[in-house]
Formats: sequence, structure tokens, C-alpha cells
Amino acid sequence: MGGVGSLLLLLVANGLGGEAESRTTGVKLRHKLAKEAVDYRDLNAMAAATGIDYPVVVELALDGKRGAIFLLLWMAGNASLDGAGAEGYSYTMVRVAREIGDKAIGEAARRLDRASLLPVRDAFLFEYGGDGGEEAAAEGGRRDFPTLWSVLEKAAGEQGGADQTGAAPESEGDGKAKQGETRIDSG
Repeated sequence: MGGVGSLLLLLVANGLGGEAESRTTGVKLRHKLAKEAVDYRDLNAMAAATGIDYPVVVELALDGKRGAIFLLLWMAGNASLDGAGAEGYSYTMVRVAREIGDKAIGEAARRLDRASLLPVRDAFLFEYGGDGGEEAAAEGGRRDFPTLWSVLEKAAGEQGGADQTGAAPESEGDGKAKQGETRIDSG
């Protein structure tokens, strides 16, 4: 497979695609966050509409799979997330980021295009929001994820504009998988 395909395996073809009402894969979920994600009905339905089995993406991201980390971030701007689904997504994404660390999440973010990064930033701001306002939320993100936040600030135009290539890790693609072509790397 060339381009994006060289790093990412086709989810649907490998049984990793999701359906709104049930998981379609035999991937064993070991991580607590991935197991919890099984119960996020709204989020799983929204992810499944894009061909993604969300708990599997969380599991693989927690295992440090670069393509899964990229896909987890990519979902912020490319899956139709709203309401309870968006809240579950933000909650889980920030906790995955804490588990895998700033370097891994920042590296994946560098591969996203600007249109995908702005919703990632919004998701972090939502999760860090509380009652302190946007600047306090941004300060929390900067403190906990300096590498990631640098990428997000550039995308938001806060420090001289974005310099993202819009491509998936080590690919020549445009950073956007078509519906039914959502992919994850296996290593």
C-alpha cells in the first residue's frame, strides 16, 4: 500500500469498523478507557457512521499505535460529533493523551491539517474549560501538553499561522481518509 495505506490498515477490511449498535471486531480490549468507551452509545454510533470502532481506536492509541493516535485526533474534525458523543470524545481523548504523553500526541497532531486541528483544540478547551474561561483552559493545555499545544496554537493562528502538511504520518496523502477508508497502523 502506498501513501496513507503504508502506515494505516483499512479498518473496515480488517474488521475494525464499527456499527451503531454493536462492536464488529474481536480485538480484545485491555485498557480501562477502551472498555469504558464501549458504553458510549452516542459516541460509538457517531464513530460508526465514519466506519470506526471507537473502543478499538482508543485501545490501539493507548498501545502507542501512531495511526490510531492520528485517527483519534482526526475524528475531532471529521466525525459528526455532538452532544453526549462530543463530551465522551473529549473526555476520552484527553485521558488517552495523558496516558500516551505529550510527545506522542503532539507528533500525531503535526500530521493533521488545520481544519482537523481546530476541533482538537476546541475539544481540549472544552475538557479543560470549567469555570475559568478560555484562557484558563488554554493555560491548562499548555502546561500539560506543551508540544501538542504549540501545534494547536499555530493552527489557531495564535503564533504565526499553521505549518501543517495535512498528511497522515509518513504519507503523501491529504490527511483525510474517505468514508469507508478509515485506517489504523499496526505498528
